[in-house]
Amino acid sequence: MDCPQCRVPMAPLTQPSFLTRLVAIFLSGAADESPGFRCPKCRTEVTTPLGELTLSIDNLDDYRKSCMSQLSHMLSTKSVMGGFWTETQQSRLGQLERFLRVLDSMTVDERFAPDLPGPAERERLIALSGATNDDLEQLFKEFVETRDLYAGLRQKSFVEKIPPWWALAPVIVLFSLAIGAAVFAQFNTVVAAVMSWLGYYFLSVLVVFLCLTRFKNATALMFSSRFRFALFALVIPAALAATLFLMVHERMVRANLEAVPVIVGSIALCLLVIGLHAWLSTELYLRKVLRGSRVTNPALPVPNDSQNR
Repeated sequence: MDCPQCRVPMAPLTQPSFLTRLVAIFLSGAADESPGFRCPKCRTEVTTPLGELTLSIDNLDDYRKSCMSQLSHMLSTKSVMGGFWTETQQSRLGQLERFLRVLDSMTVDERFAPDLPGPAERERLIALSGATNDDLEQLFKEFVETRDLYAGLRQKSFVEKIPPWWALAPVIVLFSLAIGAAVFAQFNTVVAAVMSWLGYYFLSVLVVFLCLTRFKNATALMFSSRFRFALFALVIPAALAATLFLMVHERMVRANLEAVPVIVGSIALCLLVIGLHAWLSTELYLRKVLRGSRVTNPALPVPNDSQNR
C-alpha cells in the first residue's frame, strides 16, 4: 500500500496479538485503533482496525477498513509462508493494494456517500491512483456484493444465518472418524498403537516448533522451502515420535495411562481437520475472487496453485 500523501510504499507496523485485541474489545467496547502502516518518508501513519469485528459494510469507508485488514493479514502471512506463498495469493495481494490506492484517493465525503462515484469522479480516481478502469469496476463490484451480503445477513434470522449442512459435512464426518478412532482404540491394540504414535507425533511437532521459536528467523526458515518444511514438520517429529513410542509407551501401558497418548492423538486429528478445512476454504475463496477479477481484467494471471513465488 502506498502513502496517501507522498505515494511512497508504506511499511507495516507490529500489531498487538489477537488475545490483546480481544481483551481490549471486551474491556473498552471499542476496537484497537493502533496504526497498522507508517510511511518511511513523511512518517504518516494509517490506522488498521485489526481488532474490529466488521459487523456491517454500508459504505466505501467500511470496505476500505476491510481491505486494510485483509492486506495487513496477508503481508504478515507472506513474511512467514515464504516458499509456500502462491501466485494466487500474490495476485490477490496486488489487487488489494490497487483497491486501497483508489479508496485513499477518494475524499471522506465520497467514501461515506450512499451512492458510487459518477463518471467524472471515476476518471479523477483513475488519474490520482494510477489504477485501471478494470480495477475500479472490480472494486465497486466486490463492494456491492459484500454490502448486499451483509445486508442480507442482517435481515435473516439466527437459524437462517447458520451455514448449510453440506458446508460443514466434511468437518462433521472427519470429526466423527477421529472420535470413533479414539473409542475403537479402547478395544483394538493396533488402532491404539497408531493413535498413540500420532499423539507422540503431535507432541514432537510442538517441541520442534517451541525450539524453533527460540532462534531468530527460524520459523521463517522452516517455511522458506517445501524441503525444509518437510524436514522440520514431518521427518524430525516422526523420528522423535518413534523414539518416544519405543521408550515411553511401554511404561505408559504398565501404569495404565495408555489412554493419554490416544486422547492426544485424537486432538491432533481434530486439529488437522480444522486446518485442512480452513486452508481449502481460503484457497477456494481466493480462486473465486481472482476468477471474477480475470473476467474484467484478462491481464491478471490464471490462478494456479502449483506455481509458487
